[in-house]
Amino acid sequence: MPKSEREAVVRLLVVVIAVLGLAGCTGSRVSGVPIGSTLAPPTSSTVVTTTDPPPAEPTFPKAADGKNLAACADGVCEVEVRAPVELAFDPAVGITRMTIHTIGPEGMHITGSAAGGGTFTVDLYADPGTVARGVINNALSITTLATQDGRALLTLARV
Repeated sequence: MPKSEREAVVRLLVVVIAVLGLAGCTGSRVSGVPIGSTLAPPTSSTVVTTTDPPPAEPTFPKAADGKNLAACADGVCEVEVRAPVELAFDPAVGITRMTIHTIGPEGMHITGSAAGGGTFTVDLYADPGTVARGVINNALSITTLATQDGRALLTLARV
């Protein structure tokens, strides 16, 4: 290579090295902040994570007669039931059988048999969080005090 070409290559290398050297002197590089930015560099790289506790599940009230469906045979009880469920009654109550097919947040679907023969169907509904009341066959009052996750707290009373 001729001397003039070598000198040109050397000058070019000197210029490239000088430019690269100057580029490194223009400021400090901070991760997340571009060179020449007016933003302040982050003060910490610590990530803080907070975990809120899960929302408390609403408590379900305790029934006076628990889950003892036999307590309803005389037409007076307070029980917790889960659908589907069948309750049997003394014929003196006015009905002999009541089946609760479904329980949802708004209420329940009920069918049954009357003591004198015949059947009945009742859809007992209320807004979520409110009490639903009804009378079955003019013989039995039924009230849902609470519904949650397919179960209900019922109060039965003779009319």
